[in-house]
Amino acid sequence: MKFYALFKQATVGPNATKAPSKLKIVERYKWDEWKKLGKMSKDDAMKTYIETLNKKAPGWNTKAKL
Repeated sequence: MKFYALFKQATVGPNATKAPSKLKIVERYKWDEWKKLGKMSKDDAMKTYIETLNKKAPGWNTKAKL
């Protein structure tokens, strides 16, 4: 969900949408994660996304050897 929230923040900006119903568990959890980022800038969200990805999957951005 962290990657989803950072992606939304980087592409859309701060969450200003109406919260989904609490009965829609997945949608609500995604919305909550995005809302937690507050007013983080798009640039900061992009940087944090890449930093998190580098920690989770080192070498993800290297070219595949053919």
